[in-house]
Amino acid sequence: MKRKWLSGGLNPLAIAGMTGALILLAALQYRWIGEMAEADRERLQRGAEASANQFRDDFNRELLRLARVFDIGNDALLAHDWPEFAARLASWRSAGGGYLAVDTLYVRDREPNGEDHVLQLSADGSAFEPGQLPPAFERMFQQRGRGGGPGGGFGGGFRGGLGRPGGVFAPDIPALVFGLAAMRHPAVPGERPRPEYEGMLVVELDPASLTDSLFPALAQRYFGGAEDSIYNVGVLRNAETPELLYSSHPGLTVGDFRDAEVAEGLMWRREEGPQPGRSRRREEPERREPGRGGPGRPPQGSNGPDLADFVFDSIAPAGPGGDLVLVVKASGGSLDAVVGRLRRRNLGISLGILALLAAAMGAVLLSTRRAERLAQAQMEFVAGVSHELRTPLAVIRSAGDNLAEGVVKTPEQVRDYGKLIRDEGRRLTGMVEQTLQFAASQAGRQQYRLENAPAGELLERAVGELRPAVEEAGFTLEERYHQPLPAVRVDAAAASRVIQSLVENALKYGGEAKWVGVEAAARNGAVEVIVRDRGVGIDADDMPNIFDPFYRGKRATEAQIHGTGLGLALAKSAAEGFGGSLRAVSTPGQGSTFTLRLPKAEGSE
Repeated sequence: MKRKWLSGGLNPLAIAGMTGALILLAALQYRWIGEMAEADRERLQRGAEASANQFRDDFNRELLRLARVFDIGNDALLAHDWPEFAARLASWRSAGGGYLAVDTLYVRDREPNGEDHVLQLSADGSAFEPGQLPPAFERMFQQRGRGGGPGGGFGGGFRGGLGRPGGVFAPDIPALVFGLAAMRHPAVPGERPRPEYEGMLVVELDPASLTDSLFPALAQRYFGGAEDSIYNVGVLRNAETPELLYSSHPGLTVGDFRDAEVAEGLMWRREEGPQPGRSRRREEPERREPGRGGPGRPPQGSNGPDLADFVFDSIAPAGPGGDLVLVVKASGGSLDAVVGRLRRRNLGISLGILALLAAAMGAVLLSTRRAERLAQAQMEFVAGVSHELRTPLAVIRSAGDNLAEGVVKTPEQVRDYGKLIRDEGRRLTGMVEQTLQFAASQAGRQQYRLENAPAGELLERAVGELRPAVEEAGFTLEERYHQPLPAVRVDAAAASRVIQSLVENALKYGGEAKWVGVEAAARNGAVEVIVRDRGVGIDADDMPNIFDPFYRGKRATEAQIHGTGLGLALAKSAAEGFGGSLRAVSTPGQGSTFTLRLPKAEGSE
């Protein structure tokens, strides 16, 4: 049964089954990658929203850290202890401060007669001296203080200050503004406290500390570096004409953040009744109630209860809608584009894996086919060797019988019989040696002893030993050696066997032309030995396999030329074993040419 399968070729059902399995696997992988793409999009969207919320929370925490620096208490406010602000600022700076840098401080005070005056921190930061607020601050106070009381900005306009939780962040300036309010506790029990002092503290910030320090640090922390992030991160002033204050990648404009995946208001808000959440998804706008972790109020428990006790409002002097907005946009244009790239990458990887599986299947099929051919060749080898061995043994036995029975009587007949027995014995010895060499090469036991040998002497000796066989076969041997030939570094015995094998092959397949030519010349750092014949030649289909063990070409089989199919395989193996090479070209019906390259010895000319 096994032999029938080998001779019948590969099982078509097995091939069809493996091909169907590949197609099914490809379809399942395509569907799975599509489902993974949808999951990736949802994961990226939720990840962007979570990172934006963390970005916003940390931004507000930085503002709160700075606010706590200037919380000097009710008694200091009643005493007008403004140097305490300067001392707090100096201590904060000496301790390293934070991401935010303070340019200067202003105190806007109100005299008992109702007049306002402004104090400004001196250049050396040691004391407050009379000053004047820049026009941008005055416009902000006028806008914020509409209906808030005399002087614009005092009273309800800032909804309390360091004495009462609350404050204003003005992103255009930028600055933090606190309403200073102090209460005088009555000496008579039961009376209500009465307001004693009302003013404002303005903390002017360095704009670069926002755009070059705080925003980049938060973007790096929550969205990754500009080189490896899949998001573009920007901070806009959300006025009627949005302005891009910061972007994580240089060269971006406001238009690059149109239809952003996430737009998150940076400021925590006081609870003023239901209001829309400032965080939105491009496809599913979302409304959140204040006090539930949305932009309406700091997340409960996010950094201790104190974070819920003090929040900032936001205002810009240019008009309404001056809040800062964090915008996050996929760097590829949209999350769909990013997911598309991921899907194409996964498809490429899957196709590569399928290609490897297909290649592995092909290798298995080719290996099976090769094993089939090898098994067939081995069977033919066994049959051929049996026949080749049987012929010389039969001749030797027949000659021995004739000698033993006295059939051969004259001295001339004895010599002829002796020569016949000698030749057949050599032929038998050659086949045995060839089989042993093949077994040794297959087992990796063949070893070569390299030495420097004159190429001319090596050729003369190898070809000279075959001259009697050439003459006996009726062939013409044409030798042409281009002198001088340099020394070569080879295993002399193995190189001689290869040359003789090529000449014997030419004698076997030389056909009716009965001509063999041997040529040698020094070329390209080696000595090339060329053996030609004008015989039957080799078909193009057989050329790739002529050096395979046990392989015999179609023309040799049709001509019933005896052989084992090991000669050329052993010759090529030996040539490569001592550092040379062997190649062949042939034209069917015109003969073949074999070129043996012998490496030149170092220092030889």
